[in-house]
Amino acid sequence: KRRKTQQACSNCRGRKTKCDGQYPICAACERRGVAMTCVYERPQPAPHSQRYADLESRLQRLEQGENMDMRSLQSPRFGPDITLPDDDSLPPSNASGIAGRDDSPHNLAHQQVDALATVSPDDNGSCVYGESSTIAFVREFTQKTSSDSTAAQNKHQSGQAAHESARVQSPAVLTPLDISLGNRDNLAILPLRSNADDFLHCYFEFIHPLFPLLHKDSFIAQYNRLWLPHGNSRSGKEDLVFMCNLNLVFALGCQFSSLAHANNRVSTANQFYKMSRQVLLYDILGTTSVSVVQWLLLSGVYLQSTKYASHCWNSIGLAIRLAQSLGLHLEHPGLKSESQLDREMRRRIWHTCVVLDQLLAMTFGRPTMVNGSYSTPVPCLIDDEYLRTDGDGVQPKGANSRMGLFVYSCKLFEILDDILSKFYSVEASADPVSESRLQDMVSEVLSFNRRLDNFITSLPDYLKTTQSSQVFMSERNSWKNLQQQVLYCR
Repeated sequence: KRRKTQQACSNCRGRKTKCDGQYPICAACERRGVAMTCVYERPQPAPHSQRYADLESRLQRLEQGENMDMRSLQSPRFGPDITLPDDDSLPPSNASGIAGRDDSPHNLAHQQVDALATVSPDDNGSCVYGESSTIAFVREFTQKTSSDSTAAQNKHQSGQAAHESARVQSPAVLTPLDISLGNRDNLAILPLRSNADDFLHCYFEFIHPLFPLLHKDSFIAQYNRLWLPHGNSRSGKEDLVFMCNLNLVFALGCQFSSLAHANNRVSTANQFYKMSRQVLLYDILGTTSVSVVQWLLLSGVYLQSTKYASHCWNSIGLAIRLAQSLGLHLEHPGLKSESQLDREMRRRIWHTCVVLDQLLAMTFGRPTMVNGSYSTPVPCLIDDEYLRTDGDGVQPKGANSRMGLFVYSCKLFEILDDILSKFYSVEASADPVSESRLQDMVSEVLSFNRRLDNFITSLPDYLKTTQSSQVFMSERNSWKNLQQQVLYCR
């Protein structure tokens, strides 16, 4: 007589389909490609006759070293039985082999933490972190407090501490994925439509205002075509890069989604990031494409919040070089064939390069790449839906633009760039601090303080965190409140 299933998983129970009750993942969910959502309301007690078989099965799963929460994703094009290729190119970070945020206490204790980045010092090579970096300051302080040397030795070594403490071991070099061209169809693997829609919404709600790299309407229109029959039948380079960018959008958006379980957001994001890296199937160094620049910048934005933030530095640097080769750093006022949409997106992409360049220069204590050598103006205060390919659209009168945070951040980071060049340059660090130099520094600090005061005064009311903006503070999740808080923190 067939043994009766003790309990069905939530998916099978909701679909009213047969469930074999296998723990932790039933065969039906694994076959449909929804293993990550296969859960039981309470642990299933295995019958005594099956206990040893179940324990052996669980042991085999543990020995594999990686969970199956995102190994099978539902695809609108290829069906539910497509699995992701293995990727050993990322440095190992935790037991599941995922290279991303690892918040376990053991690993946090061995990471170098900056206010804007976390780095791992456990690999070969060396990286230099300048004086503006919190990483260098913490290492210098640790060396001084833990030193057992004599006072004379301390005096001799103090001059070397700032330089030596700024050097930490760099992560291993990223290597291209070992994936053949035949496997590039894996880029078309998408999560469930409801999850994908929510990840996309979260990206444009929380990430897009910070770094407006994509034109929302155009990107969503291309995204919607993926769900149509034969909607992604083409396999050109631009379509390949679009799928890579889409996976990065999922990687960033899923971290803010309520549909992604809090314990799985890191691993889910990293699986999407791994798929996005398949753009390395063709030679990006020989490519002149705006979409590749977008991919590099999105990769940098994602990597910035992982413990491999030094990879972000390299990604943004390559993006800047490609952007310069495309002429994004130059304004072409006489180019009549350029539409308003193309012009504004070129400005947005270039100034995202500039902002990230300045932000990372401060974070790592290194010089910027751009140094003001560009003529592209700051983007206009106009939202995506009002940009036109024929003619010039305008922001409706009285409608606050969602581009406000980015546009005013560009102006704020111009002040930051001057501060870094004035106080953290190689020349400034080498000069002895004399009394006259101290007086000059005080004068410069006051000058920068006045510039910051003038900047705050120039902000529109909907970006100010003052009494005049209290009307927005009641909307705790509004985009205006988000932009106020981000700009205030910057």
